[in-house]
Amino acid sequence: MKKLSLLASVAAMGATAYAGPLLQVGDDLDVSFIGSVIGKWTNNVTWNSYKSYDDYLITTRVGGEAVYGKNKAFTVTARAYEDLNRYMQHERFDSNLTNVIVKAAYQSDAFNANAHFSFIQAAQNTDTTVNDENLARTNTIKAGVNGSYVISNKVIVDAGFDYVDIHYTNQQNVYTDSTAYIVPVSLLYKITDKLSAGLSYQYRQTNYDNSDMSPSKLYSRMLYGDRTQDHFVGLTLRGELTEKLSSEVYVGATIRDSSGGVLDNDDTMFTFSAKFNYQVSDKASVYVKGLRDFGNGAQRQNSESTGVDFGVNYILSSYITSYAYGGYRYVDYVNSPSGRQDDKIFAGVGVSYAPVKWGSLALSYTYYDNSSNLQSSSYMAHLVSASLSIKY
Repeated sequence: MKKLSLLASVAAMGATAYAGPLLQVGDDLDVSFIGSVIGKWTNNVTWNSYKSYDDYLITTRVGGEAVYGKNKAFTVTARAYEDLNRYMQHERFDSNLTNVIVKAAYQSDAFNANAHFSFIQAAQNTDTTVNDENLARTNTIKAGVNGSYVISNKVIVDAGFDYVDIHYTNQQNVYTDSTAYIVPVSLLYKITDKLSAGLSYQYRQTNYDNSDMSPSKLYSRMLYGDRTQDHFVGLTLRGELTEKLSSEVYVGATIRDSSGGVLDNDDTMFTFSAKFNYQVSDKASVYVKGLRDFGNGAQRQNSESTGVDFGVNYILSSYITSYAYGGYRYVDYVNSPSGRQDDKIFAGVGVSYAPVKWGSLALSYTYYDNSSNLQSSSYMAHLVSASLSIKY
């Protein structure tokens, strides 16, 4: 009974609010304390079909946030926090995870730019790191900059660069670190003031780390090689189709070149990313997103993924907001020795309550079901979460 009341106890702790920054430096810099207590229950901690672990998790989050240049052309938001994760029954899954997130933006009449940096520590399995006894622990660094320049009243150029580095801090004899470099470029023509169309190109290269090679990692290297290179060429549509309907569409072809492996994973595929958002009313909006693209796994696997996402956001009152979403993925692990193919569905609902400005209460439920012809990669999981967050 004590354990069953855990989530209810967290949810009953009360609401939170924002009474102003902890420290204010001049007119441009605000520094605030942020903190959360998050209670979770899941029936399958490690996302495994053979041996699932049912457990409760308490996360204590402590950190700070700095905001520079509010309501100005140049703004920076930096947030750093530590998550102290403690499981009630399986202490070996406990972790202390550091997170740093920085975002910057610049806006002018002719030029807009956004930059980001993040360092995220995680202890969570994925579809390619499923293990019945461990959680994959990773340090992920992401950084990038994207800009948009108005050449004329009708012509816009977008360009950017993104960097993603994934480092496994456990199970290093199985999973391979990777580094990805992504360069997107678009040339757009303004059909109306709020709708643009044009041509896009994206280069993406993923390099795998070849140091500290165990027999398992040597086998993966022999099969899949040292890197993948993707070239996307296609059409772009972005902006408001009607007063209530907005879009962001990329559709074309991607050429994948895999280097160094014995399996022939070179391919050309029709790929796309299409998102549409419809503002039903002042309180409700719905969206749908379709996608098809190549992917990379934790053991260098090549994959082709096709899917759809949909969701709704609804404002119940000035204090209460809610959402619901769902999605489907079909993933084909191309030329893998096992012939692995996955059908995955996921869905979730949530609600947040913020009667005052210095914080919020939130409740959510998420469902995952990955059905694979490779039994060890199938799993089903339920996740219930309740959180109390503060900021001052």
